[in-house]
Amino acid sequence: MQSDIYLIGCDPSVKHLAFAVYKNKTLTDYFKIKTDFTEINKLFFGFKNKNVIFGIEKQYLHLNIATLIKLVEVRTLVTTLASVNNFSEILTITPQEWQSLILGMNQKQKREQRKNVSMLVASKIACEKITDNDIADAICIANYIVISQSPLPKGRGLSREGQGQLAD
Repeated sequence: MQSDIYLIGCDPSVKHLAFAVYKNKTLTDYFKIKTDFTEINKLFFGFKNKNVIFGIEKQYLHLNIATLIKLVEVRTLVTTLASVNNFSEILTITPQEWQSLILGMNQKQKREQRKNVSMLVASKIACEKITDNDIADAICIANYIVISQSPLPKGRGLSREGQGQLAD
């Protein structure tokens, strides 16, 4: 029997981390937690020694230096805890990578427009309205992992039924 594959997408920020979790090819959960060592470790411990492909968004370079430093520290903490909990693979994904594949957009389009499209796409994937930008991005990042990075058969979007699964 083949073991389950968990695909986790993370949109980091200084105060909160947004996560989306796929089990095999199905979106099973999405949520936010405080950017706190204990909270992150508790979450990741639940996936310890499971087959997990984890993806976290890289930072935009146009941030002010103080914010950029804090976000790099957050990403370092998160990826270290993923490693300590024996995640199978840890990916850093640029915004350009997931936005071009999942949203069909590039950095030339305004940030507000990209955020709105992210919420629309995430809503289709989750089969319910997603109104939080960070959660929408986490869902899209996890979807990017499913499509482009996982050993699962590569799909190119939602199934016709739109049940949070990708088409084969």
